[in-house]
Amino acid sequence: MFTFDDKQYDETKLNQQGQEAYGHLRLIANQEIDLQVKANHIAVLKAHYTSVLKENLPTVEDKKEEPEEEKKE
Repeated sequence: MFTFDDKQYDETKLNQQGQEAYGHLRLIANQEIDLQVKANHIAVLKAHYTSVLKENLPTVEDKKEEPEEEKKE
């Protein structure tokens, strides 16, 4: 059984084309969920590495202490 447009249907009663479409839609829904999970993981990693980078940026004093040779590059 599945719900479509707020109505219950028995997928075993679908014709061949309907069963194929239903199968494709189930696969697409699963892929969509997987992509959402991956996007959430990426967002967490992005926030983590952004925080790490911010904590390790040189301060204004650090920039002033660089040797002249490094400033030219």
